[in-house]
Amino acid sequence: MHLRSAKKKLFREFFFDENAKKILRIPLGIPIYKREEEGISILKKVMEDFKPRLLISIGDVVSYNLVTLGHIIPDLAVIDYKTRREKRETPILEFFNVILSLKNPPSHITKTSWFVINSGIRAALQGKKVIIIVDGEEDLLAIPSLLLSPERSFVVYGQPEDALVIIISNKYVKSALLEFIIEIQE
Repeated sequence: MHLRSAKKKLFREFFFDENAKKILRIPLGIPIYKREEEGISILKKVMEDFKPRLLISIGDVVSYNLVTLGHIIPDLAVIDYKTRREKRETPILEFFNVILSLKNPPSHITKTSWFVINSGIRAALQGKKVIIIVDGEEDLLAIPSLLLSPERSFVVYGQPEDALVIIISNKYVKSALLEFIIEIQE
């Protein structure tokens, strides 16, 4: 299924049960099993080679570490001021010039999330640095971030205490992910 023909199916609410979330916990991209500083150093080298259209970070720890340890400001960052469901400070707003917000309950991707992420990506493509603050949970928002991103973009997220994962946006990964999320909803 092509992304263009699937947009009507995408821009709606999705719920992911525990079985679907278990499958999604398998790294979709390239996992880097290193400490934070070394993982970010590897990410920088991969970015130099690939020159991604956009760098999208999902999660408070990854976004914070990119900014503070790697001195990399993502084009789009998605945070919820929580790590492992515990509140946390993520003092990085000053590095972004567009701040968006949305509500997204755990285990969901809301219809609004698709529109706000799409808006954030459009602003990022115009050179803005965008951060989306989620009231709820941001983990599954890697899915619309990837599916809506231009090809050759990087979506990065963390496997807690395990790895930094880089997904390179391309038609093959998008198609497989799209088929999976539509299939589990039917």
